[in-house]
Amino acid sequence: MEDLVIESKESGKTSIPNPAYKKIHYRISNLRQYFSPTYRYNLNLTETQEKERLKEILKLKKELVKLYSVIPGTGYRVYYVRYADDFLIGVTGKYSLAVKIREKIREFLKDRLKLELNLEKTKIVATTKGALFLGAYLKKHISRTNDQKRRSNAKNSYGKKIRVRVSQGNIIALVPLDKIVRKLSEQGMCRIVNLNKRAVIPTRKTT
Repeated sequence: MEDLVIESKESGKTSIPNPAYKKIHYRISNLRQYFSPTYRYNLNLTETQEKERLKEILKLKKELVKLYSVIPGTGYRVYYVRYADDFLIGVTGKYSLAVKIREKIREFLKDRLKLELNLEKTKIVATTKGALFLGAYLKKHISRTNDQKRRSNAKNSYGKKIRVRVSQGNIIALVPLDKIVRKLSEQGMCRIVNLNKRAVIPTRKTT
């Protein structure tokens, strides 16, 4: 795994700027400059011109949120974490690469350690769907609809508090509520009506 991690770091960049995103972003920036009193090409826009520019900015911003600011590069990355006999491998790259890595691991365990890798339990999943590891549900936090959470404890360069969006792409650890509720139901501590709608009724224990 150490060799795979080192090789991945030497494979090149995993992402590059998205030309389509940059083009729209620059267009929005140029339009906004006309509203600055210090802009040297400020032509004292008429009310109609201002409305037209604002309308175009809003239209471009709607197009912008549909795009990623970066696109995949030629490189890839491999990450590895292990606790006892449980291990998790992260791959920034194509699905086919993850399959090749799993096959290398299977061969190593079989040839060197005389162990069999259970392919049914060794799943390859997208980070947006997540995976269970050591009792936690790990997944990638991402939103392309501008509805991601915001935090209010950030400050700008002047020390003033501002609200900013939570960074996308970070791996977050969540409590596997569905799994816990099902286990409680099996133990007779609650009754599940509709788990998707969080309709769960506690069961009264009598002596």
